Amino acid sequence: FYQAYENSAVAQVRLRRDLTLAAKSLGNTMDAQEVKLRLTGILEGRFPGSTVSILPGEPDDPMAQWAISTRTPVVVKDMHSETRFGPRSNRHAFRSALVVPLTVRKRPYGFVRLESAKREAFLHDDLRTVDLYATLASLTLENIQLYGEVHAQALTDSLTQLYTQRAFLQRLQDEILRAGRSQTPMSLIMADIDFFKRYNDTYGHPAGDEL
Repeated sequence: FYQAYENSAVAQVRLRRDLTLAAKSLGNTMDAQEVKLRLTGILEGRFPGSTVSILPGEPDDPMAQWAISTRTPVVVKDMHSETRFGPRSNRHAFRSALVVPLTVRKRPYGFVRLESAKREAFLHDDLRTVDLYATLASLTLENIQLYGEVHAQALTDSLTQLYTQRAFLQRLQDEILRAGRSQTPMSLIMADIDFFKRYNDTYGHPAGDEL
């Protein structure tokens, strides 16, 4: 009993340590593709000998499609005796597998999939572990999306999607320096809508916004 308790406690300590390291690794990048690469590396280290892949949001994969329809992760202990994904076949490149959905801002983003040539390579405890890592990656991807939206709002006008004055002046300065370095001419085109104030006064500002 004590040996089992000690093994369980050691496993929990190791998992918490690994999750802390994973959170630091995933959290210090602002590139979504890098998050996927780091998550793949983390899971390959956690489950040596397994094949790890990040699937897109709607993959052509029976296990992922089953996870979408049931809204639950999937653990396959032995593909030779599995019946949930259509007719059985012994010609699979893997024997056991695990699929966990990736959700970003409450929307499907993709799936984490692990495969192994061994039977019963993944247990339900492994499913919970992978789900924790997937949650860390989902939070990082959510932060990246939010940062991108805030950055875009700071640079563009919400009505016209054009550059704000500050962003325009910065871009103008960059273009002047570029033209100076390359010794090429530079032109600036200005345009406006004639009698726009009269249009607003006549039809109202919502109509002016639409125009």
